[in-house]
Amino acid sequence: MDKRRRPTKITVGPIRARVVRGPHKEDVSLWYWRAVVYRGTASDEVTLWTGWATKADVESICAGLVWDGELTPSEESIEEMRTVRDLLECWVAAQEERADLTHHGKRNYRLAALHLVKTTGKVSIAQVCPETLARHRDRRMHKGAAASTVKQEIKALRAAWAWGRRLGIVPDRPLGSLKIKTPPVRNNHTPVAQDVVKVVELLDGWPRMAVLLIFATGARVGEIAGLRWSDVDVERRTLRLTGKTGVRVIPMGTQLIEAFQSWRQDSIDGLVLGVSENMVRNHLNARYLVRACAQAGVERFTPHGLRRAAVDSLLRAGVDVGTASAILGHSPSVMLQHYRRATLDDQRKAIESSRLGVIPKRWNTVVRGSFAPPNVQKPAQKTRTTPPRVNEKAPRTLRSEGQVVLPTGVEPVSPP
Repeated sequence: MDKRRRPTKITVGPIRARVVRGPHKEDVSLWYWRAVVYRGTASDEVTLWTGWATKADVESICAGLVWDGELTPSEESIEEMRTVRDLLECWVAAQEERADLTHHGKRNYRLAALHLVKTTGKVSIAQVCPETLARHRDRRMHKGAAASTVKQEIKALRAAWAWGRRLGIVPDRPLGSLKIKTPPVRNNHTPVAQDVVKVVELLDGWPRMAVLLIFATGARVGEIAGLRWSDVDVERRTLRLTGKTGVRVIPMGTQLIEAFQSWRQDSIDGLVLGVSENMVRNHLNARYLVRACAQAGVERFTPHGLRRAAVDSLLRAGVDVGTASAILGHSPSVMLQHYRRATLDDQRKAIESSRLGVIPKRWNTVVRGSFAPPNVQKPAQKTRTTPPRVNEKAPRTLRSEGQVVLPTGVEPVSPP
């Protein structure tokens, strides 16, 4: 049987259609589809149609169901969606079923919905307005939340509102947007290898192992926090990291393998660091790195600074951009824009290695006090290799009375 790629989901108005199984044994172009519509909550998922069909046929079927007018939600179903909490619960449940979202993306949606419910969960759907977004922003930022985090939460609420509008379970009006000024990065320092070594010597336990992992792999803090022993393959010398850009497998160096062999922690869920993910995310930078940098007498750096240091080490070693971006789990453009930090020493070495501004000696020719360009050369004088041609008809020149000067090369002839 020919193996075909599963078709993507279809959205036609409030109808969502997705493939349940397939392809068909006799006709590989046919898949078994299921079309549903939500009636207010995630548990009220109503199946409208199922059957074998192609993607084009399903789109036509869904369009026909919408045209029949039987999908308009009743007043009763809208009343069931009373608060923002109800909307967010239904929206998060719908996002969990999306196959195009990574585990990291779904987790971010759940966290954003959790914070939104705490501040705006009791607000009535009919009263949601741009002022609701402003109140959530003010409450979260007063508690110390980062501006970038609050911006993502507002984005999640607007996405949930747009989802509800498509299904007809919230009033059909735009929610509007809210501008949040993102302050500059507080710590943008990229440490050098010597500073990292000084800090590692002062750390012990899981913070030491976490810093070694980030510096040796360029991984994100979340990827290290969720790393499990099942992701470590010492025999193949590989490490499997799961982050916001998906799953990637990278090789391990000799020193990192030795660190894994000497560090074996039995913990719940088989986590490599032996502590919860929240512990690593919340305390590695704010508690352990701050204290170790101060004791070592080096400029403070963050786990993200270690990631930038890994990028700098790869590029300075002559690794091509494509390979470095594969290790980091980012596209080459993003890696160069956000992670590469060219220092003054890097720029100085680049100028010296490229001999920028160095003029070759053959160019350095001064002609009449001015520089002669490389393409302008003084023409060489031609030297005669054959005797000059004698002009026999040339007139004789009289130097004085009775004296005749013959042309060069002509011998005088004595009269007979």
